[in-house]
Amino acid sequence: MLHSRVLGVPALLACAMAVGGCGEPLHVGTRAQYLLQPKADLDPLRLGRMVDIFRLLPEAAPYVPLRDAISRETRRPVEVFEGLNPYQLSYKLSQGRLHYAIVWGTDYPRIAEAGPDAFEPLAVSVFPDGGRTCRGLIVTEAQSKITTLDELKGKRFAFGPKGDPVLHVAAVAALKAGGVELKDLNLGSWGGMLPLQHRLEHHINEKETAKAVLIGVLDKADAGVVTERTYNAWPKTGGSAVLGTYSQDQFRVLGTTDAVPGPVVVASARLGAEAIDAMREFLIEELRDRPEVLKPMGWSAFAAFEPEPYQTQALKDMIAAVTPPPATQPAP
Repeated sequence: MLHSRVLGVPALLACAMAVGGCGEPLHVGTRAQYLLQPKADLDPLRLGRMVDIFRLLPEAAPYVPLRDAISRETRRPVEVFEGLNPYQLSYKLSQGRLHYAIVWGTDYPRIAEAGPDAFEPLAVSVFPDGGRTCRGLIVTEAQSKITTLDELKGKRFAFGPKGDPVLHVAAVAALKAGGVELKDLNLGSWGGMLPLQHRLEHHINEKETAKAVLIGVLDKADAGVVTERTYNAWPKTGGSAVLGTYSQDQFRVLGTTDAVPGPVVVASARLGAEAIDAMREFLIEELRDRPEVLKPMGWSAFAAFEPEPYQTQALKDMIAAVTPPPATQPAP
């Protein structure tokens, strides 16, 4: 339990929820903790995330169980702020305007570069198979005449959410490694009737990217990306895109992306060592036996942060593939 150690600092997170619980000093293990009397004006903790696809339906978001678990543990409301870019996250963490943030593996290096002293890494996500990285598969319809990545030039491609580490960032890097630049893709929309140039085909999740590859009239894609774990979980045969089910025999795999390290939970350095250590222990130790909290996010546990996977050249190249070059000043 980490009530007093987190509550004793200014609020810095982001997920709204009611406050409850009160009592006398509570001793848990060797750590003395205090359940503070709730106050109507208690500031919320603030949690930042990169993706913003659940902004209109926040209670349907997969992070809700984790948000609520943190709220119950800290005895304070939690607010979630979505759609922040790495530089906004870094600045808000440095100023204490965010307490914590969930950062994608492809964004962690950029946050570290923008503000290395702004935050402290707490833990990394662990996937159900025990892995800490994720890869994507570039797929096309099994009956397609396309057999190589190079043949995707002039074709439509279904990406996942913008900024997604695997379904967007890693996929773009894999296409470039296969000789296909974004400008080489058919970026028109609705069968070419709306030629919206420089507009990638982003879908809400990989189920939708798979659907776009298999069916559609005006919005059908020639190829797309799904995660390797999802593909391996599909049955060998028997899928029906019309019914929203998929099987491996419906697709041809054209290539794979590089592995992307999993999301990182970070804390504002302004929280102080005691609160940071308490939250780290809660994530790694106390959530270990509560799979229902992390399952909606596609995770099974948290583990100690190790910096090496986030410092590889392959990851830097992947990030560079989707990062616009810095503006240059004209020569005087």
